[in-house]
Amino acid sequence: MALVSTSWQSTVHVTYVTLFLDRNTDYMAFGLSGSSRGINMIGSDVVVCDSRENQGARAVDYQINSYSQVCK
Repeated sequence: MALVSTSWQSTVHVTYVTLFLDRNTDYMAFGLSGSSRGINMIGSDVVVCDSRENQGARAVDYQINSYSQVCK
């Protein structure tokens, strides 16, 4: 079973988000809608987190511009 824990703190000027990703989890993503009026994938800002053996954890920020797979 994978474990992902999320917590956040918001003030008037700053929002902090803390993510805990279990080492048995392949990846997780967290993001904000691309629209202020509803849920919209296009234009959204997401962070994809993963953990690779011998490389440690990483978090990569993406701006979603179309409906397609991420290829690197």
